[in-house]
Amino acid sequence: LTSAEANLDTQRYQEALAEIDKALERASGSLKARYLRGSARDHLKDAGATVDYGKVLELEAKTAMDHVWRAKASYRLGDAEAAAADYTKAIKIDPRCAPAYSGRAVFHFYRGASAEAKADHDKAVESDPADVDALWSRASFRDRTEDAEGALGDYSRVISLDPAYALAYHNRAGIRSKRGDHAGAVADFGKVLALRPKDA
Repeated sequence: LTSAEANLDTQRYQEALAEIDKALERASGSLKARYLRGSARDHLKDAGATVDYGKVLELEAKTAMDHVWRAKASYRLGDAEAAAADYTKAIKIDPRCAPAYSGRAVFHFYRGASAEAKADHDKAVESDPADVDALWSRASFRDRTEDAEGALGDYSRVISLDPAYALAYHNRAGIRSKRGDHAGAVADFGKVLALRPKDA
């Protein structure tokens, strides 16, 4: 499913869907494949996305990441409380499951519990310092809570791990501009344009 995820990240949804369908032919009980197909269908405005998300919730969750996929499906279906419960179950199974901490942190943030959100974001990065998604999630949180120094550091770490992460350059440029580092901001915006020429 790695190729399918890459296609989702680059908005090649039809290609992703074809690969996920093949994966489900081999393993129909894969929560991850079901969730990813729901996500691809979501982007394609296909009503079948809701069916896939619902199927994720019907399948048995055995591992920490199974619960993460269930949580993501619940969130897409509008049940944030159920999502939070599955993230917590994932953490109980694997106390170093970075995606579970990051997901639960988002839940905490949107219900106004910033201290809990910060703790979970920090735990996610501590659990897996090389998890780009965990770093990105914490960087966004720090950006929104006016921790410019922390956000700047996290965006830079994202870029060091994934030099093609255009949004990290974009957001870092915004912080640099506000801090008076105009040369750094221009360099970062230039990188965004190089990575995403169609957005120019």
